[in-house]
Amino acid sequence: MKISKKQKKKNRQIIIKSAVDLIISKDFKTATMREIAQMAGFGDATIYNYFPTKEAIIFAYYQDQFDEAVKRIKSIEKFNEYSLQEQLQIFFETKLELFLPDREFVAATFKTVFFSLSQNYSRIKPIRDKFIDVIRDIFEAAVEVGEIKEQVFQEITYQLYYDYYIGVVLYWMNDQSDQFTVEDDRKTPDLSVGHDVGGLFQLRIRRDRQ
Repeated sequence: MKISKKQKKKNRQIIIKSAVDLIISKDFKTATMREIAQMAGFGDATIYNYFPTKEAIIFAYYQDQFDEAVKRIKSIEKFNEYSLQEQLQIFFETKLELFLPDREFVAATFKTVFFSLSQNYSRIKPIRDKFIDVIRDIFEAAVEVGEIKEQVFQEITYQLYYDYYIGVVLYWMNDQSDQFTVEDDRKTPDLSVGHDVGGLFQLRIRRDRQ
């Protein structure tokens, strides 16, 4: 029986969610495609119609989370009227907010995804490129309205923000606070971003303890 595109998309999401739950309850290395398929309610062979390996499922999770982050910031009313600092703050916060419910999963898989360029370059490149595209758009908009001058080392700046993002997530994963939230302060963000490479790198993560 032919499956509709809508059902295929739903099945794909079920598989990804099942992989997340399994890896949280077990671990990434020992989790198998068969176990993921069983948790998702699919036959052993059916899962391969969607993903060739469990690594592909993991990359799909990060791709989907990135796409959702972009969707959310685009839905913010008058986002383009925010300052450079505010837009960057919101983008980073949105990424972490999406990771928060799956923090254990992210802790188990993030390094596998973002520190395996030689083995998985073709999979990580689309995520990296989309991330840099967002940063580029934010900077170019700031230049267009005269908020900052055109950057001399533009691509290096964008790459530094990608590297910084990885560092922020690693810090967040290793934080031992009882509860993790991302400060959501639209009016007074304190992402201290200089308008050149030397002024980058400070993002607040609030740790709320109960």
